Amino acid sequence: MHSDRSQAKGQVYWLDRIESRDGVVLGQGQGVKAILLRGTIESQAGQGSLVISYLTNGIFRHYAECRIDLKRVSLQQWQLVNAYDGRPIEQIKVKTWTLGISTLANVCPGTVA
Repeated sequence: MHSDRSQAKGQVYWLDRIESRDGVVLGQGQGVKAILLRGTIESQAGQGSLVISYLTNGIFRHYAECRIDLKRVSLQQWQLVNAYDGRPIEQIKVKTWTLGISTLANVCPGTVA
């Protein structure tokens, strides 16, 4: 994962993979899936409901998750929306600790980057 938006590369994730039971891997390290995304996207309705899971403890393989809404804002553009407070998500900041990820700022409840 990149902390500097200018270094981030665009990545395409196919709808059938996002909607699969396991979702797609957004970030991993040392062969361990650290951040995963899954959910449903209703293209015709212009909305979606997503869940982002993240590794909170690498030793015991414990994960936490937060919800994200997806909203179409124009014909070709979609916006991630914080499912807890309704604010648009412009950036997701991964906050880590010794054993994993402590939270995803701007996504999980009560966090702001």
